[in-house]
Amino acid sequence: MDAPQLQQLSFSERLEIDKPMAVWFKWKGKWHAGIKCAKDDLPVSTQNDKPVHDNKNKYFIIFSPDAKNYSWVKMLFVLSIDEFPRPIAYETHQDGLKIVQDLTIARRFTMQNLVIEMINIVEQIHPRALIEDARDVIVWKQFAMEASDCRSYSDLGRMIQRLQKSIVQHYIMVEWKLHCSKSWVRRCEKAKNAEEIELLNEELVDSILWNDVCSLWFVAPEPRL
Repeated sequence: MDAPQLQQLSFSERLEIDKPMAVWFKWKGKWHAGIKCAKDDLPVSTQNDKPVHDNKNKYFIIFSPDAKNYSWVKMLFVLSIDEFPRPIAYETHQDGLKIVQDLTIARRFTMQNLVIEMINIVEQIHPRALIEDARDVIVWKQFAMEASDCRSYSDLGRMIQRLQKSIVQHYIMVEWKLHCSKSWVRRCEKAKNAEEIELLNEELVDSILWNDVCSLWFVAPEPRL
């Protein structure tokens, strides 16, 4: 849908379109600038937090650039960014508009958190459970930088694949390698949203033989010759 067509829609109709959109939302008595999120960019935990006790009101997920979080907000407390509500959380309305000029900010925040989840996996793995080329911390700093530069979820999926290939295969469940790994790789390559990346991360974690990995922390290092 192009811009002229969007302008013909009412604000409530535009809210229903599954695309990021700058809005005003009311929180703690003041109006804040935020981004109404696209479903692709929503973490599973946020989707599951939808209010279930209130069936009378329509809710939308709003990302707050100020608080760096997501909230389910009643439609009653969401206004067009073209309006000038008061009181606001800023000195001027223009100050609020500045922080929502980039509509990709919510997606980038979500993707950054997914990268952190990947790095957290690496940090739990003993170096000897990683292939030799992946035992240097510099490798993972570079990995984090590359992952942070990803602009699509399929790109992040390929980064998860790289992580998996860095683990010595002896520490991956045989059953998973035989029956699930090919499907997992395909889903990595075709990942389209944050939820899929979260599930791929979880499946990778579940495929690791953590008892064997953790036992390495209690084994004396091999002497250098």
